[in-house]
Amino acid sequence: MLDPMLPARDPSAPAPSLPRGRHRWPPLDPTTGGRRAGPVLAPRSREEVRAPLEQRVHMIRLTGEGDTLHLAEVRPDGGVPIGEVNLCWRSQVHRRGEIGFVLHPDHQGQGYATEAVHPLLRLGLEDLGLHRIAGRADERNSTSAAVLDRLEMRQEAHLRQNETVAGEWCDEGVYAMLASESTGPIATSGSAAP
Repeated sequence: MLDPMLPARDPSAPAPSLPRGRHRWPPLDPTTGGRRAGPVLAPRSREEVRAPLEQRVHMIRLTGEGDTLHLAEVRPDGGVPIGEVNLCWRSQVHRRGEIGFVLHPDHQGQGYATEAVHPLLRLGLEDLGLHRIAGRADERNSTSAAVLDRLEMRQEAHLRQNETVAGEWCDEGVYAMLASESTGPIATSGSAAP
């Protein structure tokens, strides 16, 4: 079992970097419902995300295959939630995991996603002992693909028309890092490149 015991951040405390913590309602901007917006998915209402969010607030430890650790991303200047990151334990036998992230479009391009995903890679590869962690990105979302590239994850596949989003077939890129390849940003004690 892995329980990182990450406390929620006091919004009044100064922070040198983007803090991460357990979800607290309302952790997501009501204008997007906390999900991808822009070229990937249309905004959702607060009511549309209430049930999934209420499930996520309890996803705070990894005890075995199928568990997912969800962390809220909080803006450093006042504690305003701007997205989330997650690490899912996909297979115990094969020691595989998967990372994911969603960031409000107003906060993209500032290094927040890269900074937030970096410790999850370290957590999975070093603390949990996973052999491989994958990340997926809608091919229309070049920003997400760039985050995975900056984390030195290798693109392993381009899946054509792999999923439908709002009735449209979309291609998906699959990226991964093996524990033996974690000589870049994971091996350092600082954050990954912005």
